[in-house]
Amino acid sequence: MKKSNALVVGFILLSSHLFAGEAYVTQNYDSSVGKIFAGAKVDEIKKDSDHSLVKYTGFIPAGSTIAYARHGLLEKEIELNADTKYEKISEKPDEYDTVWTQVSFELTLPTKILSYDKKQVANQGKELFEARCSTCHPLHPYDEFGVNVWPGIIETMKERANLNDTEYSLAVRFLQSKAPTE
Repeated sequence: MKKSNALVVGFILLSSHLFAGEAYVTQNYDSSVGKIFAGAKVDEIKKDSDHSLVKYTGFIPAGSTIAYARHGLLEKEIELNADTKYEKISEKPDEYDTVWTQVSFELTLPTKILSYDKKQVANQGKELFEARCSTCHPLHPYDEFGVNVWPGIIETMKERANLNDTEYSLAVRFLQSKAPTE
């Protein structure tokens, strides 16, 4: 009896993971709320064969329409349309007294652009960085630049490295995940 209960509980846990939970956007995508960037984390609420209803939670600094992954750090996830409605969860100033609002909203995305494997998405960025950036110079250590600096560094080399917008987003998000926050 205990063994069958354990199997049922295991099946339920596995099923909930297969049909809902943490997911990562694998390519830049123009959605109903704005442009969502590769590497953005969402929580899948419901999915059908082609689309997933997801919930996004992130941070928007005062005067901006860009949502970032973490408070005070420039890990760009969504460039919101001006008319996008969202729930305000909390507000908190950063070290420069800029108020960041934690926001949340739901949107629908094509299921095919979601990955449930964070490592797979990170590895795409790592492979791009290693393959494209090492053709001209030795690779920079991941921690050579801070989270807020890597986007500018990669932007200056985007054309030479022949990175499209999605590849740029993946490489930057990988490097930001390894970089110091200060």
